[in-house]
Amino acid sequence: MAASLYAQAQGDIPYVSTSQTVIDAMLAAAKVGPGDVLVDLGSGDGRIPITAAQRFGIRASGVEINPELVKQAQLTAEASGVSDKVTFSSGDLFGYDLRKTTVVTAFLLPSVNLRLRAKLLAELPVGARVVTHKFDMGSWKPDLVTQAGNETIYLWTIPKDRQIAAAPVAVPQPKAIEELRALFAYQTPAPDTQLTSLPSAAGVVVERIVYQGKEGRVSGALVRPARTGRHPAVVFLHDAGRKHDQFLGEAIVLAQGASPVISLLPDAPASRPAGWRKNFNPVLDNNDRNICVQAIVDTRIGLDLLAARDDVDPGRMAIVGHGYGAMWAGILAGVDPRIKGAVLLSPMASIADGLASDDPDSSDLRYAIGPVVFAKYIQSLRDFDLAPYLKAARGPVLLQYGRYDPFLEYRYAGRLRAEGRSLTTYDAGQDVNTPQAVAHRHALLQKVFATGK
Repeated sequence: MAASLYAQAQGDIPYVSTSQTVIDAMLAAAKVGPGDVLVDLGSGDGRIPITAAQRFGIRASGVEINPELVKQAQLTAEASGVSDKVTFSSGDLFGYDLRKTTVVTAFLLPSVNLRLRAKLLAELPVGARVVTHKFDMGSWKPDLVTQAGNETIYLWTIPKDRQIAAAPVAVPQPKAIEELRALFAYQTPAPDTQLTSLPSAAGVVVERIVYQGKEGRVSGALVRPARTGRHPAVVFLHDAGRKHDQFLGEAIVLAQGASPVISLLPDAPASRPAGWRKNFNPVLDNNDRNICVQAIVDTRIGLDLLAARDDVDPGRMAIVGHGYGAMWAGILAGVDPRIKGAVLLSPMASIADGLASDDPDSSDLRYAIGPVVFAKYIQSLRDFDLAPYLKAARGPVLLQYGRYDPFLEYRYAGRLRAEGRSLTTYDAGQDVNTPQAVAHRHALLQKVFATGK
């Protein structure tokens, strides 16, 4: 074979052939012999099934999404004299029946390997061998890792209990909260705030705000009640890549309430206009770490601006965040004593652990940037693990998760609940924007503002 790098729902992936040296190493690792039935997932031009049939006289088959490669494989099998032993089909490998298979070979994207794990465990008979080229199966501990030139081969065997053990992972010791707080120390820049009026709702003034942040200008919105007086304030931090209007509707509702609230909605560094924007890039040394620090410090400067306003009560300030914004909001709850309460929507307990986990959507990154750079990247994000900050937070913290979140399974957030924080789940997706969820977070904010703690 070769293996086409198959990726479901990711568009066409270029076909990459597998060398004969690697094919020989894969078959040797699996100890293929008489009586085996081999299936190559993503079989490309059919090299692995054809080689197995020629060398061991076994029945072999391949499934390939590209019909032109299937035709090529069939012609090669005929020319090699093994068309009676080898079959090829065009289709989705996730729908291919593996129940009579004793050896599976694959050269697929890491994310596809991870999605295949449940199918392999469910369908393959006990003792069946799984051999992959180049990409592993995430946390599955392999029975064998071997080299074929510069290429890596992995082997697993399906056990009786159909549970493959995970490789041990070192758990880093978190830094002391005092050391972590020092990461977000700052000097307030000279005041340089610009406000531009936008269309406003009844009883509410909506303004575009631009202010000087840690390393450049910060864009966003300010929503305030038209009535005079000193009001509590909340900062809304949206997810990375989203805009400040993610929470604009909620900010307007809060400003129209019986006890009106002023809201600051700063854009994250990656969401600001060109010229002020900072884009995530895991390959650049400490780039994403610096963006996170900048986002947190820029928010602290935003708190300074709120506290200096005549219409804000600086003793009643809270924060709400979603996704990356939830991570930054949780950190601020443990760093800045002015934050009297926080609501975190879909926060990751650890962005580093999430990226290093068996999440298929994150797995390809590990291989795209290489193991050395990836390890360094993960380490650079360790200081944003939420647990120590939530433990140090002075006010109540509500964690909100959606049961249908396609990116983050809420049950993995239990480690944050261990810090004594309230955790609620909803029949919602990743945005956690059901009426009940909105009502719960507004109730917490009003409680914080009523008591000042």
